[in-house]
Parts: sequence; C-alpha cells; structure tokens
Amino acid sequence: MGSWRFRSLVSGFAAAVVLSALGVLLASQAAAHADLVSSDPADGAVLTAPPAVITLTFSDPLFTDGVQMSLVAADGSVIPSDPPQVSDAAVSLAWPPTAGSGTYEVGYRVVSEDGHPVSGTISFTIEEGSSSAQPAVTSEPAPAVSVTESTSVLPLVLALLAALAVAIIGALAFGRRKR
Repeated sequence: MGSWRFRSLVSGFAAAVVLSALGVLLASQAAAHADLVSSDPADGAVLTAPPAVITLTFSDPLFTDGVQMSLVAADGSVIPSDPPQVSDAAVSLAWPPTAGSGTYEVGYRVVSEDGHPVSGTISFTIEEGSSSAQPAVTSEPAPAVSVTESTSVLPLVLALLAALAVAIIGALAFGRRKR
C-alpha cells in the first residue's frame, strides 16, 4: 500500500511540474507584443533631401485606433502634420511641406493587436539646403533600425528543469518498483 501512495505522489508531482512548465511557456508566448523592426528613414540617418513619407514597421499587426506619431524639430517644436496611416504592421506619416532641413525626432505610440502599447522615438537629420519633399538619399549608408525581439531563456530553462525532474522522479519510481 505504501508503494501505491508513493507512485501516486510521484505521478502527481510530475504532472504538476510538467503543467507548470507548459503554463510558463504558453504565458511567455502570450505576453509577446509588437516591436519596432525597421524605420524609413533609418534611425540616425543623414539625408540630402526630406523623405516623402516616414514609415515605421513593427513585428506584429497594429490596431488602427489610438496611433500617435509626431515630428519634433531640434528646438522642441512639434511640426503640424496629417494624421498617421496604419497598414497592417506599418504606420506612416507624410512629410509636412512646412518642414525643412535640420534634425528631427519622430515620436510614436502604437497598440499591437494583443492590446500592448508600444512607444519610442527615432531621429534623423536633413542636411542644410534641403527643402522640398523628394526621395531621400542618405549621405552614408545607414542600416534600418533593427530591434530584435527580446527572448528570455527562462521558459526554456524551466522546461528543461521540469523534464529533468520528471526523468529523475520516473527513474526513482520505476527503480523502486523493480526491487
């Protein structure tokens, strides 16, 4: 009778460990949200002409409601512009014709389809003497902003520990059974 209780206890514990590890893995996937993966112009770019459109691309689709995007000059003044446009995982802002050369910061706040708000900034410079909106050309190649998804190793470590615990408990349970 004692052996039956021990096996029940071990089985219950093993099931709890496996279910807990599975819950941690699923919860970490559900907590994922949209991240900025690229921008055009690229963050830190130096342009010879203003861009026709500023586009930010995210890792996941976005809600169209509540999107905010602003263009701020180096002196801190907000440049009036049309509302940003959302298309799946990208949000774009048409270049305002009143903006000229200088350094600009683009602030954004978007909401991914999972309901998680994401905000941040990129900046770029338009060289002196540029005033009309035309395709942007960088004076030096600047890579697009690339923000890698932050992946945590914690769920993997917990899953491996759970698998190890199940293996040890199973070995102990079956080892006692054979005696």
